[in-house]
Amino acid sequence: MIEGETDPERLADLSGPTITDLFPIAGSFINSSVPEVRVKIVEDPFGTGVDTESVTFTIDGAEAAPRFVDGFAAYRPQTILADGVHRVVVSARDLAGNKGGTSWTFTVDTVGPKLCYSVKNRVINSSRPRAEVLVLPDEPVRYVVRVHPIVGGYPVYGTVLYESELPTVGAGQRRILWSGVGTVGNRVAAGDYIMRIIAYDRAGNSRAFRVNVKVEKSG
Repeated sequence: MIEGETDPERLADLSGPTITDLFPIAGSFINSSVPEVRVKIVEDPFGTGVDTESVTFTIDGAEAAPRFVDGFAAYRPQTILADGVHRVVVSARDLAGNKGGTSWTFTVDTVGPKLCYSVKNRVINSSRPRAEVLVLPDEPVRYVVRVHPIVGGYPVYGTVLYESELPTVGAGQRRILWSGVGTVGNRVAAGDYIMRIIAYDRAGNSRAFRVNVKVEKSG
């Protein structure tokens, strides 16, 4: 409340604005080095309203002038944010002088994960029922595994015989298997296939590699 205020509406407004809808989300990883930073500044419906002139952003300690679009206060950095953790502080007052604010951090990551992998088995038959690949990433990742046929010596990426997703579980070694079946559980024909393994980090950057797999006739 402003000292010396006599307006009864302003005297009745004792709570400051609330800062919501933080973006980038607090604690998140993003792969843009010039992200739009935005918040929604909410005032009590019976309050005096937000003083837009009072709204300030600071990013890593540098003050920025936000713009107001569709109920959001937003700012896009004019220089590239380096990979790493960044801190945002937002403050605002309402027309009665009550203050509100918040702070949060997010991480910029524009580099895909590094993967070390070892193919333990690439031939599927009655004695070795699964193709097996061991993968060790340098950061937490999730995997998407797709299997494509090889026709006339060339992989047909438009045809996906098998697809599965392995959720993020940390940066430890992961064992990835394919037992020679399609997504619906049917055994694929004997022949040559490409097993494509794609790793996505928390910011959405990806790294992929391919393993040739042979399925031999059973029996």
